[in-house]
Amino acid sequence: MSSSSEEELLDFKPPDIAEDTKMSFENLLLPKSREKYKKTYEDFIKWKTGKKVKSLSENVFLAYFNDLSKDKRPSTLWCEYSKLKTTIRLKENVNIGDYANLSTFLKRKSQGFMPKKSKVLSGNNIETFIKEAPDEQYLLEKVILIFGVNGACRSNELTALTINDIETHNNKMLVRVRGCTKSDRMFIVQDELLKVVQKYQKLRPVGIKSDRFFLNFKNGKCTKQVVGRHKIAAIPKGIATYLDLPDAESYTGHCLRRSSATLLAGAGANVLTLKRHGGWLSDKVAERYIEESFEKKSKITIQINKAPLKTSPFEPRPSTSSTVSFDELNTETSTSSTLNSSPSIQQVNLPDKSVQLSMANFTNCTVIFNMNN
Repeated sequence: MSSSSEEELLDFKPPDIAEDTKMSFENLLLPKSREKYKKTYEDFIKWKTGKKVKSLSENVFLAYFNDLSKDKRPSTLWCEYSKLKTTIRLKENVNIGDYANLSTFLKRKSQGFMPKKSKVLSGNNIETFIKEAPDEQYLLEKVILIFGVNGACRSNELTALTINDIETHNNKMLVRVRGCTKSDRMFIVQDELLKVVQKYQKLRPVGIKSDRFFLNFKNGKCTKQVVGRHKIAAIPKGIATYLDLPDAESYTGHCLRRSSATLLAGAGANVLTLKRHGGWLSDKVAERYIEESFEKKSKITIQINKAPLKTSPFEPRPSTSSTVSFDELNTETSTSSTLNSSPSIQQVNLPDKSVQLSMANFTNCTVIFNMNN
């Protein structure tokens, strides 16, 4: 071996496997949710250390989720399970998705649980607020309402919206939403709603470093301070309060997205249209909005009420077969036999299995039908 080769071997340093694993763990998680996934994993490791447990068996995870279920809702348990399944697979190379008993445990915890959903704004509510609320006080709320409903936007999507995501073409505004899924979404603002948005745009101060679209609005002017996610999430509650709607606390940050999907489903949209509009990957979510649609339920009620009153699933179907009398059948006994006399046994060969017999005059006798033919 040459001296140069020996020097290369001496200078060679094996890769840091732990560091590579850490890097792959960081890169495989989505940037937006990376910290949440890491915290879920760290919470489990902390619990496992406190219990002095080293195994990653199914019983360990059953015990962990049983402890979590004491103060967490079933929907939260499923969320923690999903995040932990990903992190455990990446960190420990163990797939807890194969633990059938764990899945059964979570399903039983979910039985009878009704998740609390945000209330939705009706079309009349939206129109009333935009027309009647004074712009000097509620212009920001109006623009967020327009964007949130037209684009089925989440609070964090509205927060991240920038001036570069908005383009105006031929009296129509094209807005691009950087969604949580892999693909972006787009929606249009036009007509009278566009005038409201443009009025807000013109109030943007000059020389702002941030490119965020939504800026704080006060006393009829925009400030240089950006609007945070929590303030955007509280806007539906403020709108419900202005409209004097009951239980205004139930209009949460998810209200605008739910209102958008509900209105679209009520207009007759199918599952595919709803999925594209809201960026949902699952059919179940879109189908839920269609099933809960007031208009859909009204159509079902109308169909039920218009059904023929005589139609019943318990009524026998009318027979299309012919009705023949007993005398018309070929019998092996004498035709002179009298059926209404003493009890007797006669054998009848039916030429057709679909034949319907009229037995009105058969009394005090026993009849055996041979259906083999």
